[in-house]
Amino acid sequence: MFKRFLVVVAFACALCDSVEARQLAGSLNAATGNVTWGSTSTGDPVDDTLPARLPNGNGAKLTFTWTSGLAPHPDYQPYIEDNATSTPRDRHFKRPVPAAGRPAINDWLQEVGYTNGAGGPSKNSSVHAGVIEPGPRSWVFGPLDHADGVFGRIPDFGPSTANNEPGDLTIYAAVDLLLYLQNNPVGFSGGNWATGQTLNSTGMQIVNGRIAGLQGMYPRERSVHV
Repeated sequence: MFKRFLVVVAFACALCDSVEARQLAGSLNAATGNVTWGSTSTGDPVDDTLPARLPNGNGAKLTFTWTSGLAPHPDYQPYIEDNATSTPRDRHFKRPVPAAGRPAINDWLQEVGYTNGAGGPSKNSSVHAGVIEPGPRSWVFGPLDHADGVFGRIPDFGPSTANNEPGDLTIYAAVDLLLYLQNNPVGFSGGNWATGQTLNSTGMQIVNGRIAGLQGMYPRERSVHV
């Protein structure tokens, strides 16, 4: 039986701030798409996609950061990868295991951006996700390892604009994993959706924080892609 807790995701768009160097850098296995930090990691990765370049030729950039209490974890460098090709790349971020006495990994931050015509940074769409669970008096953030062994496919919602660059909206979503996994563990349309699709293209709409036919997920905004 699944333990009841929520995954809370906030999607915001802003320019990235610089992040100081961390102890361990992410290492990519190009054959598998796995990204690891050091020699120890859990078996439950965060799966993501580095988009292809835009039709106008602007390249894509993916930055993935392990965080603790919404702040960058002090022991791990963000993983940064650029893509100037027309082919997206799947990436699987294997969560490292902090040393004894070090802060737990409570959440993660994913940022996807595109270069502008001059090669510099342009708009950036960020996804900050974590686990909250019942505390003595209220819901509290818990370590990500409390969700180990829970398998499902949950879409990240990001803003969408006419030129296919990330927009400037903030989208918040909560997922009741117990309800979600019991009713639609691979998301809407029986899992027949892909990264980069718009909700309109899937026939789905967000109405009053709900998507018809999708139980346990409560997004708040409009004009979004997955």
